[in-house]
Amino acid sequence: MKQKKLANLLKLMIIGVGVCGLFVYAMVIPPLGRAMLFAVMLTASPCYVALVHSWKIMSNIANDDSFTIENADLLAKIASLARIDSVFLLAWSVLFFTMKLINLQILVVALFIVFIGIVVAAIFAALSHLVLRAADLQDQYDLTI
Repeated sequence: MKQKKLANLLKLMIIGVGVCGLFVYAMVIPPLGRAMLFAVMLTASPCYVALVHSWKIMSNIANDDSFTIENADLLAKIASLARIDSVFLLAWSVLFFTMKLINLQILVVALFIVFIGIVVAAIFAALSHLVLRAADLQDQYDLTI
């Protein structure tokens, strides 16, 4: 599969994730109540910033700039956003549980989502490291020609 086609396919997936996120934030979250709604809506911001960074990475890939320091930096930013979002969700969930604003089942779901966020952060941090290494190798290769 050519890079441009792959990048466009991945951009479609990014749009799909964004639409699914809008559905979850608009339809699923509001029944939780106003107190929880505010906290959950704040968690949406880092997610959509990460989607914007992902879009930039896909544009770079489409332009045959896969292994660049810019992509490594964007991947590192996505990892940081996932970590921040996970910590934020954990803190709000524990706070709301101790205030009895959410029940144990919602806390367990939130903890599962926090775990997924931590896994995503680790994956993107590893990808950032690998892309940075590949960018260094690419630069060395370009200098030898």
